[in-house]
Amino acid sequence: MKALSIILVPTFAIAVAHAQEPACRTGAASLGDAYVLANPLYSIFFEETLDHYVTENRTHFVAGGDAIRCASALAQALLVAGVQLYDPNEQTRRDELNAQLQSMGVSQGQQELSPSSQLFDVGSQLSRLSRVLPAAADGDWVPYQTPANEIEQLRMFAGTVLRTALSQDPQLVATITPKIRELALLDRGALVRVAAQMAGDQ
Repeated sequence: MKALSIILVPTFAIAVAHAQEPACRTGAASLGDAYVLANPLYSIFFEETLDHYVTENRTHFVAGGDAIRCASALAQALLVAGVQLYDPNEQTRRDELNAQLQSMGVSQGQQELSPSSQLFDVGSQLSRLSRVLPAAADGDWVPYQTPANEIEQLRMFAGTVLRTALSQDPQLVATITPKIRELALLDRGALVRVAAQMAGDQ
């Protein structure tokens, strides 16, 4: 799993010059925490839960709250950057090379998202948080628990599968928890840094 900071911070400059949101100055930290706790592949490795965190920090997540405004602005900027970086010719050639290697008996291994795809993925997750967390802050978690599309459904399913698998292997959980937490905090740090750019602080 590649940390977001490798992709997110350098390429974010493509869109940030034309996207400013002062709410990121005060809302970035809360948004970063919520992003980690809402990620089903990260949340199971933390004692804190998203529902408790949002409840305890409600003012950041209500409609018009600084974390929500920051999430919406970041999502839009990242989605724009992802579209700008996307090169269909590059993706076609990547697919051709992978197919050729596979025909030669070389496994492709785990697929990594391209820079444009990763930006689009993070932007989509932030867009979802900006959409569902205001209701959650008012006590209604149905929108958060209801996937709006196939991608959100697959992400939730992946978290369920991982949670089930890890429940059967406590020793593995103890071994990998520090590393997963470190990756999660790297992702949080990347979001906070790009949010500082959105706020005009860098």
